[in-house]
Amino acid sequence: MMVLSGAMFPFDKLNRTIGNVEKVPLIAELIPTRWTYEALMVAQFKDNRYSRVEYNKEKETYYILQKKISMADFNKVHRIPELTRALETSLEEYIANPGKNYSSPGSAKGTNTNRYSKLLLLKNELTKISEIYNIPEFRYMECLTPYEFNPSVADSVTVYLKKLNDIFSNASNSASERKDRFYNLNSARLNQLRNDHYNFKLEEIVTKYYERKKILLYKNSIVQNIDPVYLDPYKRWFLGFRTHFYAPAKYIFGIRTDTFTFNIMLVLLSTVFLFLALYYELLAKAMRFFEKIRIRRRTIKRL
Repeated sequence: MMVLSGAMFPFDKLNRTIGNVEKVPLIAELIPTRWTYEALMVAQFKDNRYSRVEYNKEKETYYILQKKISMADFNKVHRIPELTRALETSLEEYIANPGKNYSSPGSAKGTNTNRYSKLLLLKNELTKISEIYNIPEFRYMECLTPYEFNPSVADSVTVYLKKLNDIFSNASNSASERKDRFYNLNSARLNQLRNDHYNFKLEEIVTKYYERKKILLYKNSIVQNIDPVYLDPYKRWFLGFRTHFYAPAKYIFGIRTDTFTFNIMLVLLSTVFLFLALYYELLAKAMRFFEKIRIRRRTIKRL
């Protein structure tokens, strides 16, 4: 029960070898307490009275402002520096092998397309940033390939990364200013609400405060490994509701649904389904059905 309740280690650490780092492993998805535990932790963190205080006319709450700060800071402190290192690595590889850079895929046989190992990472992440934050796409995206990359393209990427850094710095500073301005005017009330309703230990858990690896590299992509409770999942396919652990929302049928609502509904529907399966002996009937098929096949083989 200690293991199944998630008390000994996080659900997103279960059997990681057969899953991926972006989502909770499938084996953990089958544990009911994984859904109830996540629902309670996320709801208690972002829906308590302190986190729901509205800071301005735009109805930005403490949680929403902290989320904006978290998103901007992750990009500024972790993602952009990692992309800068990837760009430097690609440029070093180009300089080390200038004669092996071909202008087109068909210009030479046996071209080593893995020579610039970080170019695909750069392309994937710049595309992701543009889509998520509605930022104009890098103008020379098609040049981030082993055949088109050169120092001129690298200079353009450097300028673009600098612009991204400025955008995220401004976003973080703006959200921090709005939060601090309201706090300075209402410090007594906010301190009382925080003492009564805010759990700092819970914050450490759902933000993975003590996590040493802030980012993970997986399939030529950067995976955010901190502040999961502030990280919205990317829209997936029609029934793609699987996300990272402590996600604030889920997508089902393309519709964004609050984690608490989705998880509790999933548990209730699963309970009803299992009750009906037991009441109508569906498992026993299924076993008898497949047994008949097996016997029939065996009989046909003998004939």
